[in-house]
Amino acid sequence: MLIPALNEEQALPRVLADLPWPMLHEVVVVDNGSSDRTVERALAGGARVVHASRRGYGAACLEGIRAIGDTDILVFLDGDYSDAPDELPRLLEPIIEDRADLVIGSRELGQREQGAVPPHARFGNWLATGLIARFYGARYTDLGPFRAIRWSSLLGLGMADEDFGWTVEMQIRAAQAGLRHTEVPVSYRKRIGVSKISGNLKGSLQAGWKILYTLAREALRRDRPRSSLGDPVAVSIIVPTLDEEKHLGALLECLQQNTPPFEILVVDGGSGDGTVALAESFPGVRVLRSQAGRARQLNAGAARANGEILWFVHADSRPPYQALRELRRALIDDEVLGGAFRFRLPGEHRGFRIVETGVRVRSEWFGYPYGDQGLFVRRETFHSLGGFPMIPFLEDLHFVRRLRGAGKLSVVPTALETSARRWEQQGALRTSIKNSATFLLDLLGLDPQLTARLYRPSKVR
Repeated sequence: MLIPALNEEQALPRVLADLPWPMLHEVVVVDNGSSDRTVERALAGGARVVHASRRGYGAACLEGIRAIGDTDILVFLDGDYSDAPDELPRLLEPIIEDRADLVIGSRELGQREQGAVPPHARFGNWLATGLIARFYGARYTDLGPFRAIRWSSLLGLGMADEDFGWTVEMQIRAAQAGLRHTEVPVSYRKRIGVSKISGNLKGSLQAGWKILYTLAREALRRDRPRSSLGDPVAVSIIVPTLDEEKHLGALLECLQQNTPPFEILVVDGGSGDGTVALAESFPGVRVLRSQAGRARQLNAGAARANGEILWFVHADSRPPYQALRELRRALIDDEVLGGAFRFRLPGEHRGFRIVETGVRVRSEWFGYPYGDQGLFVRRETFHSLGGFPMIPFLEDLHFVRRLRGAGKLSVVPTALETSARRWEQQGALRTSIKNSATFLLDLLGLDPQLTARLYRPSKVR
């Protein structure tokens, strides 16, 4: 739980005392520059205290998120005791039951103490939620601060506002990203002390202006998640693993250099090395467990993904810098349903350049990229095609064949580097011949089980 606080020494002890602590992993109070005993009260109440270097509600929230680093669900609650902390289970239930990614505690749907929400604040809520419905198609009744969100979903939103626009920015970007959202009724009472926003005319005008400004700013960027995907859109990066401790760390470091919003899901198939521990050591990376099998692992990751775009990346790959920028640019055209990157092998071996040329012909001339080229696809398209077929081999080729039948594919001209271990171990010529032979046999209708045994008789997964 994250509680931004500024001079809340009277209210904060009551907030902390009413929390259902057994449900919480940690409570972080972000002090926004208090001149009273807020910090002392927070520590006495069992919270961890983080100090925000900049004043502002959003700035405090961002500082708290950085300090928390990783969790499953993050709850935001004000420190003024206007909300009822013991109603937390209401907010968590829809997320725990996997019915929602974002839950807003609505004061409009719940019971309000008379005078707790001034008329001008209620009007502002009504106007802002109406505009969100009009421009983004998302129905809300409130911009209430008491809210819960899935951690991976939050990271994918790329939150940035440092002031009064924090709550409305979150709700707009959740709508843009296609997050499942809902509202639950919460109680609301007069706060202890004077509100920094609605308690005076200046604060109310500043907050109102910032909310309208945020609405306008996000409206100008409406191309992000819909028809023009060149601007940042939420991408779910899905990495299947099985004993990939040697390669995974470098991939995750590379992926985290991309421009948000995105999420990373590592789907492990039962590794016996340190793959899972390594993945869990990276902030913001979600680790899922699945039965072994690449198709099964990829589908498991897609089922839990929140992004509008799914990007499937092998653990031994090295994407280009800011790969998501190129991926998003490829999807600006609404007719493009998915695609892949160009193929590259590391090293100066002359045979590798020949292999790359052959792959380029297959993927760009004939339209058949493989999974080691970083396949990406719109989430709704992926699910409409039934995901990857549950076969032991060439699941990527079979999926690409379906995808080609549904619409256009794009091969990004930037290269994604993949490990050369197969080519080095078995030889560039031999590996290329095997790949070409299995491709042709599959096109001729040979059973994938038999193709798998012919390709890798010692290990099929």
